[in-house]
Amino acid sequence: MPHPLVRRLEGLDPTLARWSPRAPAPEAKIAAVEAELGHPLPDDLRALLLRWGGGTLTRPGRPPLSVGPLADLLLTLEDPLYGEHLAGWVIIGGDGGGGLLVADPAGARGLGRWALFTARAGDLDAGALRPLAPGLSAAVDALLG
Repeated sequence: MPHPLVRRLEGLDPTLARWSPRAPAPEAKIAAVEAELGHPLPDDLRALLLRWGGGTLTRPGRPPLSVGPLADLLLTLEDPLYGEHLAGWVIIGGDGGGGLLVADPAGARGLGRWALFTARAGDLDAGALRPLAPGLSAAVDALLG
């Protein structure tokens, strides 16, 4: 049975919001990313990546929520700019307008493991991160209302 987040996105009312998926990510690649990050991905993010490899959720009048592609999850490890400012964090997507969707896999901010924050690409210090939601499913729920 699919994860509740996957079911929610599959059952979207197209008059309310639109889900534009990417190509599915293979299990082996997801496992390799998890090993490199040193953290298992949360169930909702993992299920979304397996089913679609990420995608963009849009709703009129609200900023979009983009997740993936899978390679972006490694940016804080592979790109010195991101690694310098966001060490220990994971970029899982963005808002389509220069904003980043950043996860706290260790729960260092006290909002829970994999809580989501937003940041502007030009203001990457961890102190500039703004809380968004306790996790991906909650961020989708907030966008869809």
